[in-house]
Amino acid sequence: MSGVSIQLYVQNDPEAGFFYNAWLEKDGNVVSLGKLQAAKGGWLLEYDNIQYSDYKNIIISLEKVNDNKLEKRILEGSFN
Repeated sequence: MSGVSIQLYVQNDPEAGFFYNAWLEKDGNVVSLGKLQAAKGGWLLEYDNIQYSDYKNIIISLEKVNDNKLEKRILEGSFN
């Protein structure tokens, strides 16, 4: 297993009742990587990049319901 860590540094924590979620996107299809966990000075998520090695786009969203449906995109990027 080869793991990747995502670290997100934001000025403010999400409002009470909301959370940050990470997603990978390929050809318009998104896969949830799960909730980002609070870490010193930011947010963290680790995942197995071998399973998703062909997904090159990442999305961080602000979510209220943990239902595997992307709600509000707040940050997007891509891997080389």
